[in-house]
Amino acid sequence: MNKVDLAKLSNEEWLAIKENIRTTWFQSTFMALLDIVDGQGAIHAMRPYTRMAGQAFAINMIKIFDIQGDDIDKIGDVCFLNGEAVDYDMKEIERTKQRIVCVGGTKCHWRDNPKEACITGHEMLFNEFCQTINPEYECRFTQMITKGDPMCSWVIEKKRSKGV
Repeated sequence: MNKVDLAKLSNEEWLAIKENIRTTWFQSTFMALLDIVDGQGAIHAMRPYTRMAGQAFAINMIKIFDIQGDDIDKIGDVCFLNGEAVDYDMKEIERTKQRIVCVGGTKCHWRDNPKEACITGHEMLFNEFCQTINPEYECRFTQMITKGDPMCSWVIEKKRSKGV
């Protein structure tokens, strides 16, 4: 049997192919789910799996990278690592003791996904990072390309009281 010579590609080219495979697989799987249930049904179905994935990712990244600091800094660092792992082009534009703000996503591999996939794979996942580290915090997406916005943006801060 002949073996394909991966050395014909640069490491960057091979990583791009691998990312494309993961992105396409996730997108096709989520679209198949949307063929069976509506958007809210898909989000509901994904919730327990996203919860487990978010908790595991946060716990493991904190342990592997020995992440220290205030809870908001831990949350921000875990979100950063997730972005690096899936190659988001998000940029942190503010980090204070009260909040973290990120913008970008114009080169995101996931921008062609259905909006429910982004709600599940970004917003819900980041809220699980918050829940795992300190449930007083939340992540709110203020813009999302898959909802028709020109870019993505999100804010992590303490949960607002219901009256505010």
